[in-house]
Amino acid sequence: MTKVVRNFRIPSDFCLVILDFALGILEFGDAGNLVLGANIAGFRKVAAAMIKQGYV
Repeated sequence: MTKVVRNFRIPSDFCLVILDFALGILEFGDAGNLVLGANIAGFRKVAAAMIKQGYV
């Protein structure tokens, strides 16, 4: 049996993560592949941190 949850709100941080996935998927043209989107988003975050710390 499925339980209906009313007034459920998704935290804004989670929405930003999904947006990062979606932007990566759209940019690389593989619609619906959330694993690819997650990998792209993760890579971008690591790359940005490395640039910020001066490693690149």
